[in-house]
Amino acid sequence: MAPAVAFATGGATLSTLTGLPYLLCTLIIGIFIFVVAVFGTDLVRRVASVLFVCIIAGLLIVYIPNIIAGAVRCWKRIYDAADFCFDHSRSGIYGS
Repeated sequence: MAPAVAFATGGATLSTLTGLPYLLCTLIIGIFIFVVAVFGTDLVRRVASVLFVCIIAGLLIVYIPNIIAGAVRCWKRIYDAADFCFDHSRSGIYGS
């Protein structure tokens, strides 16, 4: 079941990203999985390690800018709300 999911998901993702036909992308994924399976567990471990690093790097590349952008928007809303509460045209406690 897992290889079938890998073929289908990998083929669909590669097809979407590259614009190549789905069957060609599925064939490429199949060849990759075949090569990894033929050369044994050592290659599987190395490939898994590289994929792990790529996945973590991709997550950081996506999430860190979004966290920063969200924080900037949040602080802007807080500043705008605080600025709205004060009437800067008056001075003193009673607006004199």
